[in-house]
Formats: sequence, structure tokens, C-alpha cells
Amino acid sequence: MNYLKLIPCFYLPALLFLINKFVIVPLGAYQRWWWFDIPMHFLGGILIAYSLILVLRKLGKEIIIKDRFFEILIIVGLFSSIAIYWEFYEYAKRMISHGLQNSLADTLLDLLLGLVGGFITATIIKVKPVTTKK
Repeated sequence: MNYLKLIPCFYLPALLFLINKFVIVPLGAYQRWWWFDIPMHFLGGILIAYSLILVLRKLGKEIIIKDRFFEILIIVGLFSSIAIYWEFYEYAKRMISHGLQNSLADTLLDLLLGLVGGFITATIIKVKPVTTKK
């Protein structure tokens, strides 16, 4: 399989990342509204989980998942790994730019919000689209 065909699956989270980096951060949204980080991590969780569902759909011929429980488990597991790496990125970025540490409470809340968004998405949207017989 040509894995370059998987790149479009990540357009939505990439778009959110770019909007965040070039619009939201320069406008100072995180400094103005303390709560702005909360919906961003929740939305990020939704978009990453949706992207992973799209990837699994495209890999449908190579990867066969018959049990819905394992489908959700795979998506949540993959998403959890991405969320953890994201938190390491945020920590490193903050240490380099400001010399400040994120609080443990902030990191755990970010992970929780992302996981909840990802889990909700994984339970609502199936990897194998439902097809109706005509």
C-alpha cells in the first residue's frame, strides 16, 4: 500500500494545529481566557481519533478488525500515545521558551480532556462504515 494516501486523513488536526499556531496563539487567546485550553484539547482529541478512524478505514484491506470492542481499544490506544507525545511537546516548548514547567494538574486535565474527546469519537464512529443493502 502507498502510505502517502494516509496523509489526507490528518488534514483536520493539521488545520487545527495551524490555526492554533498562526491565529489563536498570536491573538493571545490562552492568556485572555484561562479556560480556552480546555475546549482545544477536547477538540484535538476528537479530531485525532477521527483521523485514526479514517486511517483504519483506508487500511481496511490490510487490517481486519471484527470486534467493536477491539476497534475502540485500538483507536483509544493509538490516540493515547499521540496525546502523551503532545504533552511532552508542550512541556518541552514551554521549558525552552519560558523556562517554566506545566503543572501536573494542567497536564492531567489536558490528557483527560483529549482522552474523553477521543473516546467519545471512537465509540460513536465505526471504523467500518455501515452499508445498507438495496
